[in-house]
Amino acid sequence: MSDQPTITRAWSWSVARSPILNTWRWIDNQVHRQARANAAISGADLPAPIAKRIGAITRKTRLWPSERADIARELIAHAQDALDAGRETDDILTSLGDPKTVAKLFRRSAKRKRHWVWRARQRTVQAFIATIALLIMLYAVLFIRFNTSSPTIERDVLAELNARNDRFTQDEKANTVYRELWVAWTPLQRELYILDDPPPEHFESNATDDPPPSAIGLFPRYAPDAPFHAELTQAMDEIAPLIELARCASELPTLGSYYSTSSETVETPNGTSYDQPIPPEPNLEKRADLIAVILPDLGMTRACTNLLVYDANRAAAASDPDRALDSLSAALGLARQISDESFLITSLVAIAIQGSAEDAALRMIHDQPDLFTEKHLAALAHRIAAAAPRTRRLDMGSERLFFDDILQRVYTDDGSHPTNPDGRITPDGYALLGRISSMYMGVSDTPTAATRLAGPMTTPLIAGRRETRDRAERAYASIETLIARGPEGYGQFFEDHYQRIMYNVEYTTGGRLRHPVLAALLPALGRSADSVFAAEARTNATLAAIAANIHRLRTGSWPADLASLTPELLPELPADRFEPGTPIKSLVRDGQLFIYYAGTDGDDDQARAVPEGENPQRARHFAGRFHAGSHIGPSDGDRTKLDADWILYPPAD
Repeated sequence: MSDQPTITRAWSWSVARSPILNTWRWIDNQVHRQARANAAISGADLPAPIAKRIGAITRKTRLWPSERADIARELIAHAQDALDAGRETDDILTSLGDPKTVAKLFRRSAKRKRHWVWRARQRTVQAFIATIALLIMLYAVLFIRFNTSSPTIERDVLAELNARNDRFTQDEKANTVYRELWVAWTPLQRELYILDDPPPEHFESNATDDPPPSAIGLFPRYAPDAPFHAELTQAMDEIAPLIELARCASELPTLGSYYSTSSETVETPNGTSYDQPIPPEPNLEKRADLIAVILPDLGMTRACTNLLVYDANRAAAASDPDRALDSLSAALGLARQISDESFLITSLVAIAIQGSAEDAALRMIHDQPDLFTEKHLAALAHRIAAAAPRTRRLDMGSERLFFDDILQRVYTDDGSHPTNPDGRITPDGYALLGRISSMYMGVSDTPTAATRLAGPMTTPLIAGRRETRDRAERAYASIETLIARGPEGYGQFFEDHYQRIMYNVEYTTGGRLRHPVLAALLPALGRSADSVFAAEARTNATLAAIAANIHRLRTGSWPADLASLTPELLPELPADRFEPGTPIKSLVRDGQLFIYYAGTDGDDDQARAVPEGENPQRARHFAGRFHAGSHIGPSDGDRTKLDADWILYPPAD
């Protein structure tokens, strides 16, 4: 019973909106509009044909009821005058004329007599309808134009990427040796997975909820009392000949990576599998874009770096400085090789690899002060100094190729059209932008129905080819200028690019909606610059620490200050870029030398360490030091400046 009112209302609602009832209402409305005219006609006692003709004329006028009644009375008077004059019915019907034509004349005359407010409203409605019709026609034209366009892909960017390695012979490429080492190590590391939590004092690790990638990840330093030490030592002994080959391969001129958007899975006899790039689809139109490019050697080179650094630690523990130096030098050579690949990501990996080698060197020098002779330390300093400029350079060559490939896949031609060099955005290009930026509707490899419907309306908001290319080139040039100028330039970089693109300032020339590719690119560019500054600072501190230890070996004591080491042991005193205009800082406290930088607060806190519980990264971000609002340094919680110094020596435990 409680559902009855609901059912009744639903039935009433359905009936009220039925097509039959709506048709009946329209007919009933027309009858009521005609009622007053019909009353006048029926009261005039005219011959049936004449009455019928007058009724037809008034109905066809489609005027208001009062206007119809006035017209009916006028026609009735005309007919009665004709009848009184003795005219025949057929003659009167002829004089009344064609109902449709006469009704049109009466309608036009009646509308001219209406109030100006009505006429203004009528014109407004007509203008609105005309505008809607025009917009529909415009959308139809844009829809056809958009959905019949396709990109013109003529540049083989993959061939250009691979050309620089094609000039080397296979014997000059190091990646085959590294892969052999990685393939041999992979089954051994699977046996060394540590699923229980070992005591934290035995390892350094970035704690996660997942199992560690390998025992090397848990034991970057040689710890004889650590769990699984014997098993790890045995595994390293098994691959010792391959590590020696990797040390030799680090001196080869190139890593020799092959880049493609296609791959096949390779199964090795020991059960290791990996994706091997193969020649891509020869048809450029069908080939995947460079977002899908396979960077085959990144994970492999990081694993080989861990093995080389761990081997250096083993050698140090065995008091073998020559092998320790060779393994550290090999890691530096590997960093140099991968930096030559000229991708932004490979540059960052190269920086990380060099950082691993430098951190290991500092730890060995500190923990085993008598391990290296002055000759060893001088050789180590020369190799670090030689590798650093190439490792931390931020080569945008491959990134520019990536950008050009995106442009040729987004727009209709190659940019050489004489009247429209910008081309037009295509459905495939719209889908590509969607994969780059989640702000756009397309998220699949092929245009969706939503893409095809929304594209004609939204693509005018996206910048053209010329504007996008110019803006990207300005961003690349600004990063290069920022790196050359130093971290003090972060504020200008933020104002020129980051704020305008990421926060839609000056929408006509910027904004993430207008520049989706740049919006995805800028955060990585800003973070990469910070990595370059940090790498430079770490290298300078490492060289200063090596020079100070050479002084200690010569004199038996630490230098009074680092300035006394120049120019004999240090070519020049490195700058502290956290505190512009001042050199790197040092002091001796309780018999220990400290080498440090001012940190994000920009002042000398006398080697004050980061307080326990604080994130150590907060003391070393240049972006946070010079432009805390730039959003390209630490995360939101780390953006405030920390009252502590960035201490490089002695290395943190």
